[in-house]
Amino acid sequence: MAIPELDVSQPCVALVHQNIAVSICQSVCITNFAHEAGIETLKEYRGNGFAPAVVAAWAIAVRKLGCLPLYSTLAENHSSQSVASKLGLAYYGSNFTIA
Repeated sequence: MAIPELDVSQPCVALVHQNIAVSICQSVCITNFAHEAGIETLKEYRGNGFAPAVVAAWAIAVRKLGCLPLYSTLAENHSSQSVASKLGLAYYGSNFTIA
């Protein structure tokens, strides 16, 4: 089965557990120099180390393309920050909004 989204979100890495893709990391913002990670893990599989595993594999694939892998998260997304912490990622900036 073809999934059109995957044509523009490469590289895409999935962790399959008992024939189910339980965690997926793919490029969601792509430039000639860098890719930003987008990650989804099924709720019932969170907390098992699957997210850091797919992010790490995705980052290796991005580096093989000669690009910089970037991982971003919202300040209130503590689960995502935990993934970043487990991977030893460096904090390099933050966004803010003026309303």
